[in-house]
Amino acid sequence: METWLEIFEFPGYSVSSWGRVRNERTGRVLTLLRNQNGVTHVGMNRNGLQHKRGVAKLVAKRFLRHTTLDDFDTPIHLNGDRSDNQASNLAWRPKWFADTYTRQWNFYGARIDQPIRDIDSGESYVDSTDAAKTHGLLERDIVQSILTGVKVFPTLQRFEIIE
Repeated sequence: METWLEIFEFPGYSVSSWGRVRNERTGRVLTLLRNQNGVTHVGMNRNGLQHKRGVAKLVAKRFLRHTTLDDFDTPIHLNGDRSDNQASNLAWRPKWFADTYTRQWNFYGARIDQPIRDIDSGESYVDSTDAAKTHGLLERDIVQSILTGVKVFPTLQRFEIIE
């Protein structure tokens, strides 16, 4: 079910759990725009001035649990699709991590193309990409965990290949 919450920074506007933004005075859902980096944003007015804001951050601020870690200030798109701004597809991460996470889907890098599992929880995944997108992790870190046993930032999970 779609839920709408007020955008505190922009009175008269609300954001939905599905990644939509609405002008409450007119009832109109705003048009989503994309910049040259693929970031979806909207234009909203405040005090007679137009302001652009990223939709993912608007959704994350209102629908994701706020982290106590100051540097976890940038939302990532778990499935790698920057146009999918549903709250269920977002997670807070540090800016440096978010940049790397977004770029990893544009290149073919280290990956494990067979079933793996989280050593501690026992949860299994089709491959390392599936685990990365499920938990918002860097795929290269999952591969490193499988090879060396190190824990993956920021969830501290450890992975292994299912034999």
